[in-house]
Order: sequence, then structure tokens, then C-alpha cells
Amino acid sequence: MYSGLAVLMLYPYQNKKLNLFRFRVYLVIVIVGITFGFLVELIQGNFIHLRYFGWSDIVANSIGTIFGAFLYGWIGRKIV
Repeated sequence: MYSGLAVLMLYPYQNKKLNLFRFRVYLVIVIVGITFGFLVELIQGNFIHLRYFGWSDIVANSIGTIFGAFLYGWIGRKIV
């Protein structure tokens, strides 16, 4: 799910040239995705009955976000 989120956030930048700006965009997208996953876990652990906070879920969400950004960067340039 977080891989798809990263791809959707990177889609508007598909026609930009690969430079330092593009690297910053990828970095911001990854940070936003990781933060979003952490906040979801916090809300889930504190406000939803019978749901628990899990560090393993945060790690999985972070890996998914990084994988989605990497996959888009690798395949997205070949498609466009």
C-alpha cells in the first residue's frame, strides 16, 4: 500500500529531468510516507479499540515507501 502511495505522490514529477531537485523530491516523498505510516500506527495504537501500535508495522511501511520510490524512479523513467 505504501509503495502505491509513493508512486502516486511521485507521478506529477515524471517529466522533470533527473537532477538534485528530483533527488530532493524523492527524499521528501519518502519522509512523508514514513511519517504518515508512523502517525497511522500512533492513531491505531491510542484511539482504536483492539488495535495495537507495532514497530514492525512501521518498518514494513517504511520499506514499502522506499521500495515504491525506488521502483518508480527505476521504471518510471523507462516508461516516459
